Amino acid sequence: MDIHRLNRDVIGAVRQYLGADDALDPRNDNEIARMSERELMDAYLTWVGIIGYTDRLLKAMECIKAAHKK
Repeated sequence: MDIHRLNRDVIGAVRQYLGADDALDPRNDNEIARMSERELMDAYLTWVGIIGYTDRLLKAMECIKAAHKK
């Protein structure tokens, strides 16, 4: 994963989820780069307080994207 394409909110939240001192602490960036999309989304959602809904939200996004395709 190219973590440089993640916005500040996402990368900062995932860094802190993994134990960084703050959102700018890059010590876990290699671990983040190896995360799957689902793992990254779960880490982000957990950090912002949305716990246990990762699969449901990902499925909803897939469904919405599929319905939007022409």
